[in-house]
Amino acid sequence: TPDNVKEECFTTALECLKKELNGTVKAECNDDNDYIGQGVKVLQIMIKKTQEKNHVSISPHYALNSSECSCERWSETSFSEFLNKTEDLCEHIYSALTKS
Repeated sequence: TPDNVKEECFTTALECLKKELNGTVKAECNDDNDYIGQGVKVLQIMIKKTQEKNHVSISPHYALNSSECSCERWSETSFSEFLNKTEDLCEHIYSALTKS
């Protein structure tokens, strides 16, 4: 689960969360109400807004596949901790996006 994410890694962290929701979570969880799909849509919107606001520096130093931002950098957690950290990260990114 992404934790202590640097601003230049916001997009990658959101992509990691989206990948986890579409992969492991979708495969292992019963989701009759499509909460996973709704979560993925929210992440897609946040990714787009993050990119539009240029809060992500996609440079040679922080390429999307760099070890600094890679999904593998973060440790595995329980599902409840994953949800809590996902919420914290989304709130942190939203706060950065809405700063003047």
